[in-house]
Amino acid sequence: MSKLLKKITFTFSLTAIIFVSFAQHLVSPQAKEIELFLNKLRQSQAGQSPFLKEKSFTENDFNLYLQQIYIKNETPEVKEIKIDFTGKNSIFARLRIELDAVRYPKLPANLLKTTVEIASKIESNNGKMRLKPESIIINKISFSPQLLDQTLELAQSGKEKKSSIYDWFKLLPGIKKIEIDKGKITFYY
Repeated sequence: MSKLLKKITFTFSLTAIIFVSFAQHLVSPQAKEIELFLNKLRQSQAGQSPFLKEKSFTENDFNLYLQQIYIKNETPEVKEIKIDFTGKNSIFARLRIELDAVRYPKLPANLLKTTVEIASKIESNNGKMRLKPESIIINKISFSPQLLDQTLELAQSGKEKKSSIYDWFKLLPGIKKIEIDKGKITFYY
């Protein structure tokens, strides 16, 4: 009986290990829906109609997409992200970032693993978007967004084209604008 119990225990353990490793690669249907929507926009001629269409997703579904698909494919340095849609075009975002010391040799060791929290307004139109940070906290230390922007400008001395934390950036092809409401994001395309 002891051999049978060992076999059952081994089989159960092996099944559990296989299930857990398989489950880590599963993507929720909500995250997959957002990925399919965005891929469809990339491939279509969404901008052809004079009338805007819209598609909304809940905060939870959008965070599932970011965590399960986007950061794995696009930003492997970001280990965790959560965005709260706090009101009309307002967000609160938390990111945990881990940078490679070999790739970023000039970065101090205490900044290789960083947590960033940002409260921000969002502006979006004409296929572009920008953040207007109201507060930024890096590793539990609060920084003025204006001071960080000036520091970024000084760090880019000698560069012809300088970046700002207030810069506009292009949205994915086909997306005309994004609006945030409490608990919801809406894409206009």
